[in-house]
Amino acid sequence: MKKVCLNIILIFGLGLSGLAQNKYWVYFTSKTWPENSISDQNEAALRDVPVHALFLDSLAANGIQPVIQSKWLNAISAYLDQDDMAFLSTLSFVDRVSPTIHTKKTTHAIEVVSHPTEANFITVLKQINGDAIIDFGLNGEGVTIGIIDGGFLGANESEALSDIFYENQVKLFRDFTGQNYYAFGGDKLYKDDHGTKVWQYIGGYERNNDRYRGLSTHSAFYLAKTDRGDREFRGEEDFWIAAIEWMDSLGIKLINSSVGYSTGFDNPDEDYLPSDADGKTSAISQAAQIAADEKNILIVVSSGNDGNKGHQVVSMPGDAQGVLTVGASTAKTFKRMNYSSIGSTFTSYPKPDIVCYSLGGTSYSAPTITGLAACIMQFNPRLNNLEIINIIKKSSHLYPYANNYVGYGVPDARKVLAILQNPAVETWQAVEVKATKQVITLPADGMTGTVLYHKASDITVIEEVEIKSENDQFIITNDTGAIRSTIAIGRKVYEIFWPK
Repeated sequence: MKKVCLNIILIFGLGLSGLAQNKYWVYFTSKTWPENSISDQNEAALRDVPVHALFLDSLAANGIQPVIQSKWLNAISAYLDQDDMAFLSTLSFVDRVSPTIHTKKTTHAIEVVSHPTEANFITVLKQINGDAIIDFGLNGEGVTIGIIDGGFLGANESEALSDIFYENQVKLFRDFTGQNYYAFGGDKLYKDDHGTKVWQYIGGYERNNDRYRGLSTHSAFYLAKTDRGDREFRGEEDFWIAAIEWMDSLGIKLINSSVGYSTGFDNPDEDYLPSDADGKTSAISQAAQIAADEKNILIVVSSGNDGNKGHQVVSMPGDAQGVLTVGASTAKTFKRMNYSSIGSTFTSYPKPDIVCYSLGGTSYSAPTITGLAACIMQFNPRLNNLEIINIIKKSSHLYPYANNYVGYGVPDARKVLAILQNPAVETWQAVEVKATKQVITLPADGMTGTVLYHKASDITVIEEVEIKSENDQFIITNDTGAIRSTIAIGRKVYEIFWPK
């Protein structure tokens, strides 16, 4: 059992201190006693063999009685308290312990109730309710992640990545830039530690502080350096394409890319125009679309930081329809960070796809979602890339009314878990309102403030504005000439259609 797994089990126990017992699944490593010299047969042949009696006797001697025995799962369900959890963590024949999770379905929404954890989470993980993923026992184990970035300087000395190195989860590094850097070398002046910071948001965990920086703490990692900090030129896109083809040859199905290209090249003639962000013009976006369409690779891409600059629109390959493009939002209101690049107004699909909190650029919002995607893949390895993207979209707070500022909004890990357990569940309530005049009133449902999006089309934002409630109502005035507006209030997402 890996030491981070053990820590998660203990966290469950701590969360139960002083409370009634809760039900868990206890999975066993095999169907033979560890000291037995007779090795297990193949899994199919053992499927109908009952759980080993000695396992049950050992648990019963310590007061743990099964509610259900599953020979197919080689597991039992049982009610456990803190002492039980601590005891199970010492047993070599116990593979893992996972909590059951209860869902309560109402007419319009799903509520997921999970056991609280006492671990600490950085702001973005709190925003997306990442504790639900940890409490459920997901950590990205069994999933391989590729990271395409500018360098991984000092990663082997990072406290947040120390468990990943200790457990030999770093598989391979390759420098495509021609600089032939040592895997964790480089020059901080040229931001060669950018990939290290990104990596921390995918799967970082600070053991000394019991603090999670990312969700995918148990994944395996392949690293590619494709960006040179000492110069900016389109040749770096070729490095990126070479890297993604290399990762495809290794069978990697999940890739984080927090590098992108728009303007700022050393030769201004190489700069892209906003009209180029069509998902087809750049070679890097073409390659990304091939990876998505033909290789079943899920690429999570940062949208770029041009939102408050002249270029404004997403950088390449974030314009490709098949990638999951992630922008940045504020922590509490979910409003777009002003630097976060927006989507073009001429594509049939919205970009970015989603957003989440990042104060330091969209480079650090994308990896949070990569960690979430890895946990989804761990839960159900049969899901393809588009199915995973759709789950994340459906969990987001503006679904199904996306726009080119924040996409479908901020994902919610509790909703992700609900959808994974029941794909038919509706985790939102979409309400269409046909206004008869340019002012309407909606119930605030106890909310004091929210964000309103006035739009010139179904996705193109004219204005994003924070509004306050009055007497538990939101008074919404269309003074922008919008034809549609979107507003999220509690569990409801309103799409307002204004009169012409």
